[in-house]
Amino acid sequence: MVARVTQARSAHRGRLRAIARLGVLGTTGAVVLALLSFAIPLAKAPEFHSLTPGAQPTAECPGSAANPTAAPGHACFYETTVVNTTGNLEFRNPGRFGTSYFTPATAVGSYNARGLWAVTAP
Repeated sequence: MVARVTQARSAHRGRLRAIARLGVLGTTGAVVLALLSFAIPLAKAPEFHSLTPGAQPTAECPGSAANPTAAPGHACFYETTVVNTTGNLEFRNPGRFGTSYFTPATAVGSYNARGLWAVTAP
């Protein structure tokens, strides 16, 4: 399996935004961890959230894929495309430096999840 994660960051007043893609070829239930590192370490770990395409904004994640936003102390992943997966990201070892994440394949073959994320320091 091969995973590719692409990130382009911008920072502004304690906020970070980026693009993330995870794509692999595998069997049903296959997972590959992708890593995300914050360019600027936070004072403490944020709470991580995943919003699938078309999900409504929440108090923690009031933005959208067009304008990714996170409330203070939160990291929000706004997915724009999911193929052969539920798109619900699962986070492993979240911390103040970033996290690893994955979404399992729902059938044999290629699967991917794409989107944008934002984090705001507490």
